[in-house]
Amino acid sequence: MWIRAHLTGGIVRADLSPPERAVGELLKQKQQLEPLLEISPSAIVITDRDSNVVAWNPAAKELFGYTAQEAIGRNLDDLVAKTEELHQAAVAYSERALGKDPDPDRHS
Repeated sequence: MWIRAHLTGGIVRADLSPPERAVGELLKQKQQLEPLLEISPSAIVITDRDSNVVAWNPAAKELFGYTAQEAIGRNLDDLVAKTEELHQAAVAYSERALGKDPDPDRHS
């Protein structure tokens, strides 16, 4: 990471390296999308690559019964698959979808 700064008339201008520009763009997009999550009538759940919840909107609370505070950081399959059979099927599906299943043919 590097920052190159120029002093011009008492004002410091910094040219940010590409990673800092990317972070800035992601933050801008996040600020634009968050209000849409809040007003959507559809349940929207965003997970990371390990199926852990990173965003949970009010409609998801209505559908699944968990507040965002309760859901964020937890595994989605653990939250929404209420029976053991459903939980096993949900975990298997998530693993296949993420390319983590070592033998996808055994589920066909």
